Amino acid sequence: MKNFARCLAILLLSFASLASAQTQLVTQPVITQIYGGGSTSNTTGTPYQHDYVELYNPTLSPISLSGYGIQYGSGSTANWNAFALTPSASIPSGKYYLILFAPASGTFAYNPAKDPVPDQIVSIGSNGFTTDLSASNGKVALTYNAGTVTALSATGGNTGTSLTGFTLAGSASCPNPATVVDFVGYGNQSAACYVTAAAPTIGATNALIRKSPAIATTSNFADFAVGTPNPRNSSYTGVTTLGITGNSASFVSTQSVTLTATVTYGTATTSATVTADLSSVGGSATQPLFDDGTNGDATAGDKTYSFKTTITSPAATLSIPVTVVDNTAATASGTIALTVAQPGVAVRIYDIQGAKSSTGPSPVSVYSSVSTAPTAGVAVQTSGIVTGIGTSGFFLQDPTGDGNPATPDGIYVYSPNAIPSGLAIGNTVTVTGKITTYPAQTVSHTPATELNLTFATITNTGVSPLPAPVVLTPAMLTPTGGLYQLTPYEGMRVSIPSLTTTSGTDSASLNESSETYTSNGQFYAVITGTPRPFREPGIDLRDLVVDASKTPAVFDDNPERMLVDSTFFRGTAGSIELSTGAVLPNVTGVLDMTYSNDSFYDPSRLLLDVSYDKTTVVPGMTVQPVPTAAATQFTVASFNIERFYNPAQATPDNLYYVPAGVNGYNGSSNTPIVSTGQTFISEAVDVTTAAYARRLQKLSLAVRNVLNLPDVVTLEEVENQSVANDIANQINTDAGTPGLYAAYSTDNSTTYTQDGTGISVGFLVKTTTVDKLAVTQFGQGHTFTYTGGTQPITLNDRPWLVLNAGVKRGDGIKDYPVTVIVNHMKALTGENSTTSTSTRQKKELQAEDIAKYIQSLPAGTHVISGGDFNAFEFSDGYTDTLATYTNTNVLPANQVVQPGVAGLVTPLTDLALLLPADQRWSYVEYGNAQILDHLVVTPDLVAAGAHMAYAHLNADFPTTAYNDAATPARTSDHDVAVGYFTLPPPNMGAGLTTTTPPSFGSVAIGSTSTQGFVLTNTGEAPLGFISATATGDFGVTNNCGTSLAVGSTCNIAVTFQPTLPGTRTGLLTVVFSGGRIAATLIGVGVADFTVTDSAGKNPTSASVTAGTATTVGLTFTSLNSFSGTIALSCTAVNSVFAPGLTCNVPATFTLAAGATSTQTVTLTANPRTLPSRASGLPTETLLGGMLSGIVLLMAGRLRKMRLASVLGMLLIGLAAMSAATGCSDSSNLNPAGTPAGTFTYAVTATSGTLSHTETITITVQ
Repeated sequence: MKNFARCLAILLLSFASLASAQTQLVTQPVITQIYGGGSTSNTTGTPYQHDYVELYNPTLSPISLSGYGIQYGSGSTANWNAFALTPSASIPSGKYYLILFAPASGTFAYNPAKDPVPDQIVSIGSNGFTTDLSASNGKVALTYNAGTVTALSATGGNTGTSLTGFTLAGSASCPNPATVVDFVGYGNQSAACYVTAAAPTIGATNALIRKSPAIATTSNFADFAVGTPNPRNSSYTGVTTLGITGNSASFVSTQSVTLTATVTYGTATTSATVTADLSSVGGSATQPLFDDGTNGDATAGDKTYSFKTTITSPAATLSIPVTVVDNTAATASGTIALTVAQPGVAVRIYDIQGAKSSTGPSPVSVYSSVSTAPTAGVAVQTSGIVTGIGTSGFFLQDPTGDGNPATPDGIYVYSPNAIPSGLAIGNTVTVTGKITTYPAQTVSHTPATELNLTFATITNTGVSPLPAPVVLTPAMLTPTGGLYQLTPYEGMRVSIPSLTTTSGTDSASLNESSETYTSNGQFYAVITGTPRPFREPGIDLRDLVVDASKTPAVFDDNPERMLVDSTFFRGTAGSIELSTGAVLPNVTGVLDMTYSNDSFYDPSRLLLDVSYDKTTVVPGMTVQPVPTAAATQFTVASFNIERFYNPAQATPDNLYYVPAGVNGYNGSSNTPIVSTGQTFISEAVDVTTAAYARRLQKLSLAVRNVLNLPDVVTLEEVENQSVANDIANQINTDAGTPGLYAAYSTDNSTTYTQDGTGISVGFLVKTTTVDKLAVTQFGQGHTFTYTGGTQPITLNDRPWLVLNAGVKRGDGIKDYPVTVIVNHMKALTGENSTTSTSTRQKKELQAEDIAKYIQSLPAGTHVISGGDFNAFEFSDGYTDTLATYTNTNVLPANQVVQPGVAGLVTPLTDLALLLPADQRWSYVEYGNAQILDHLVVTPDLVAAGAHMAYAHLNADFPTTAYNDAATPARTSDHDVAVGYFTLPPPNMGAGLTTTTPPSFGSVAIGSTSTQGFVLTNTGEAPLGFISATATGDFGVTNNCGTSLAVGSTCNIAVTFQPTLPGTRTGLLTVVFSGGRIAATLIGVGVADFTVTDSAGKNPTSASVTAGTATTVGLTFTSLNSFSGTIALSCTAVNSVFAPGLTCNVPATFTLAAGATSTQTVTLTANPRTLPSRASGLPTETLLGGMLSGIVLLMAGRLRKMRLASVLGMLLIGLAAMSAATGCSDSSNLNPAGTPAGTFTYAVTATSGTLSHTETITITVQ
């Protein structure tokens, strides 16, 4: 279609007649551009270093350059420089060919930094080309010769016809045109050569450019114009098609409007004719539009065609057809969107606004109380001075105002299509449009009055003095003044002597995969001298009433805040990047209310003037590390590291678990799947490797340099175990200590997050100071169905992890046991919903769940619960979760929409409440400082000195700091809570137990009794053993050495030796390093007596003849006033009795105190023979003898008495002999006789617990 149009255009133009030149049918390459401003010696101040000639192929087929040459001659010379074009080259249809003239080498050789890229370089000084092209007068010829390119020769004027049918004119310097394809003579050619008329002089900074590459007339002057050099080589791709775009316009009926359309020239387009069909508005159907600076056209030759006219029409939106036809007969069409408005009522700006009250209802409970402009909904016309211009509108202010301080003199003009052309600050403008309220009254308590522009006329393009700004003082914007304090100054210029920021500069956008933020130039501030605003208890007064039966506290929204926008008027280059506490002196800007949607909680916005000098800003706060812990302290930090995701993994690790019966979603899918108790793909973002490395580096800086390497760090919003490991490894590497931290999180194998966004919780544990005993997940799988819901939902999106650990206290010393809990509770989003209870109930039930768990721990457990609680230190009126969690200050049920529950746990302490009020913040939202991150602990830790500090490195800093790997600032959006806990000295306790019965009993005076004690180290560190001593009648020995390890024992022996009768007491005292332990000792001393023979001996001896008796006198002597009854007994020692030997003693006797008593022991031995008889012994006697012998024999065997055995055998033998032979009058053996020998008997004397023995050795003869 394009080729057909081109051919048709050539055909038609070949017959068209022009006023001064005949159009030629072009069938060969043509010269389209000549640049002569270059030089081989000096090109200072020129666009390019070297000259060039540009050729173009206007035909439909490629043209080989074999046989073509380029030739140049100066103004009037007859001498030509000739150079053959590359024979193997060709010019495709519609393409260019660029020839550059430059030395082959040297300082001024071709330089791509200073020259266009050519298709061919003609080496000046060789091959017949010896000079630069002239920028004033000269002639260039394109020649063709099937053989060798030959330099042209002068023939005189008007001699012959060129190959393409034109005739040269001029002086005798014209060459023979027989080989000339195209010829251009330019400059002062009165005595030179040209085609019909010479083209203009070029000049050193311009080029001679063919007006239409595809058209060659019979006049150099008609074909060429001087313009900016635009060299095109064979790679050049221009716009090949003609196009037209109508520009929309708005105007007021009966007033003038300029219709414009922008034309895109095709490759062959050099001129175009544009017409508009205005028949629908009473105009011509073929109304021309102009690009010559007339008829409303702003700039001639810029390809924007215009026509200024006056149209009378009802209010309507019209579509005006426009058509363009170019010099090649190519056409295009488009439309101009035309919005017609009716003339508005002329109203001054202050009358449009009406009076505004600076004191609105408090609290604001319903939107019906919001005031709007009296002209809302009315089409008006007004005028004013432009005080500021944004991208979608501008501000107007009445130059004088009405003098009423309650009436705003300014207004925002919303221009949805485009800012009026040429509009500038200081212009006086008349605008027409409808007055609207924005934001809508139903979503904002302080909406702006704005004019929706339909038409604007700049009535004074000069720069008028801007209206003097209203000076705002601290008294005009106070913490108690309410939301409406600044509404009387809406849309007006204001100035503030000094502002202090209460936030860092915010961001307009985040590319999360690359983790880069783009600033929006906005930050919050208060008038300097106003205290920093903090979030306060209760429901924000802008929120809708959720439950009318409740009477929660009301938060006043901190109306002293102001949002400052440094880019609205100034663009991104004017953005001011700062942190909280920065001071901006002498601030001037326009006060805007269009940004006051209640969901942003912004009462007013100050749009900073374009003239503000940001170099005058005094910088704000810098990163604030926490104090270094003392040697007797350990630290636990709670750090929300904000959506810390890793790059895509070979095995995807972005999983989350959904309890059975709950809807799960895969990735960003909105299709629910009822879980059977399974994992799903989370929405975790796969960040780039570079982004991940930057975040790891920043986090390492934060942990090392700002938190001072805490002993335990609870992590919130870490993706999983893999990411936690990477964090630990980065810190360990940067710290130069391998293994310094060990990481623990959900491993996607045995533990999972239950959060569809893919964030979880975890720990960093410093291995040099902490022993990890166990990490356990709790709360997983719990679900609930909220009121009004029909299906269960997950209760704990990030089930809490519990670290049971021991804080090291030194070699041989028991660790100090702690239980650290990390939790990340439900966000605040949705808690103010008027349609769903889900968020409020989930937050409360989560708090109850963990509180019950803490209560289940053994008494005395040292609990540290850290995390992002997503709750303030007080109730926000919707929930009271921290009160439930700590069982402290639980509000009455009528003061909270979702009340807390008391009594679930022994009261805990929120360490944040121990801080001064002006130090309680870990997060900044809408310019309000607030706490979301807490450390909740058991009271024993507080009693021992627990306290905390916040490391301020994130919440107060510009979001663009996220992009900087060299600073820890903006590692995340939360500051870090760091708790300091006293590491108590080890308990040096010990225990004493006995190894024998606990009483020494009664012990005779002077005697001893020993009792064993065991000393056990029951403490937490080795005992330095110092001494073991006893008082009274007790003595001590031990094997304890100098040190006793934890859990070890040693023995202590205590000996009781009474010195007096009666109960005797003493105290055993064991002294060791760090303490002592004692045991009471009790024993009874008993007065005694002694027993000896009459000679005072014990033992004693005596002798007795068989058949006789002997006595032994024993003397009993009272000692220490002993008196009492003494019982006596006599037994053979070891029960070895002598046959027939008896021992008789008195049964008892009484020994008086201080007296002696002699008692007789009688020992009787049986005779060994009996008198004989005249005849043999009777049978019974014989049997008795044999029986006695048997008894003695058995006794000897049983008692192991060899003598008795022998006697027994003799008796048996004798009895047998007597029976055989009989006896006469001789003696007979006594079977019961006492044999000769030595025997031992013991006489035992006992009195109560006293017992003494006198041993008697008796010799029987």
